[in-house]
Amino acid sequence: MNIQWTLVAAVCKGGGIGYQGKLPWERNNDDMKWFRDLTQTTKDPNKINVVVMGRKTFDSIGRKCLPGRWNVVLSRSMPISNRPPESQSDRLSVYNDFWAAMGVVQTQRKMIENIFIIGGAEIYNMTINLPQTHRLFITHFKKKYQADVFFPMMKQSRFKISRMVKETEDFQILEYQGLLNEIDGGSGFRPIGEYYYLDSIRAILRGGNERIDRTGVGTISLFAQRMSMDLSGGQIPLLTTKRTFWKGIVEELLWFMRGDTNVKHLQEKGVHIWDGNSNREFLDGRGLKRYAEGDIGPTYGFNFRHFGAEYQTCETDYSGKGIDQVREVLRLIREEPTSRRIIITLWNPLVQHQMALPPCLYNYQFYVHNGKLSCATYQRSGDMGLGVPFNLASASLLTHMLAKLSGLEAYELIHHVGDAHIYKNHVEALKEQCQRTPRPFPLLEINPNKTFTQIEDFEASDFKIIGYDPYPLIKMDMAV
Repeated sequence: MNIQWTLVAAVCKGGGIGYQGKLPWERNNDDMKWFRDLTQTTKDPNKINVVVMGRKTFDSIGRKCLPGRWNVVLSRSMPISNRPPESQSDRLSVYNDFWAAMGVVQTQRKMIENIFIIGGAEIYNMTINLPQTHRLFITHFKKKYQADVFFPMMKQSRFKISRMVKETEDFQILEYQGLLNEIDGGSGFRPIGEYYYLDSIRAILRGGNERIDRTGVGTISLFAQRMSMDLSGGQIPLLTTKRTFWKGIVEELLWFMRGDTNVKHLQEKGVHIWDGNSNREFLDGRGLKRYAEGDIGPTYGFNFRHFGAEYQTCETDYSGKGIDQVREVLRLIREEPTSRRIIITLWNPLVQHQMALPPCLYNYQFYVHNGKLSCATYQRSGDMGLGVPFNLASASLLTHMLAKLSGLEAYELIHHVGDAHIYKNHVEALKEQCQRTPRPFPLLEINPNKTFTQIEDFEASDFKIIGYDPYPLIKMDMAV
């Protein structure tokens, strides 16, 4: 079961939640009693609720545990006490990382009934638009008070008001529900990104055009599909309606980032996704008899890091040759964030005849706004069963990496596919996949104990996936 939580906040007119380390308004006993009853009461007397707060919120309540609840405090300055409570009176745990705290809380699900996020602004901002946030209770004070800390904006597509809980002369308390998934009758959340993907699959199956392709397998195809993936809060779009090959995604992208074109280096990592497009028979069929087996020519990684250089073999040292597009894009993100030229292109018509396979996903454009990094990608040809899920996750991982290097938050991936096609031998498998109800996307944690200054600093071990709960793998054969 994926962990879920409720946000509880009190907000004055204008959005203020704090002023000089305290509430902007005088203590309101009615609101405090309602808060205590909500966060302390459990249906099962053998369980407790968790209240998660930042250090400043803990300071504002006098550094005293809220009674009858497991108090989880996030602080970089307080002594760490990163263990679950061992008794009814032992109810304070201190962590320096939100996801580390949630990981421990997750292990104690049998003793927990509800999890409440109670402040402050930094934690609200981190969690409000995550799929794990399934409900909000907000006390709206009717007056405007002087404030220097404000409640974050929530995405309009994420919540709707479900009821008014209480109203007095001074305030009203509203409950907001996460938008429910209409397909499964309201029993879960709708992680929008995966529905874009599944909707495209259904559209192709319903009205696609039958076409002959280079592999001879045959496809059903539609032109110009668009998908949007939310990356905020560390989300990574690994499809949940079937298991996605995360190790392959990471190793391939790091292989690209090294400018490597030798498939044998991927094989040494246990990743064989390029084997069919780099063996002797395939290369000879492309007229690339001069290449050693495993050499894919001046495609992907070469064009990321050495665009325009003269290609010889996969063993040649290309240091300082060609245009390093990754380094230039990183410079623009850091130094010229409003530039409209923050683009990586892998499409080079001059040398396509030298490539084992011209890039399918060949264009990335980045956009910086309010400390957030978004990416729009274009893919000329998309194998919807096998390739596109891989491409979505890979482009999102690259966006997270560049955001990390730039001190930004990854925000959104907009992915376009030109010829979006389903191979005919994938049809039944994809029909089965479309019967599955998506679950929330997992979260990506990048090693918090390591300093990253350039793309080469990343290693596979620096990436950790939290909360990935997919359905079983659905077998599909790759068309070569």
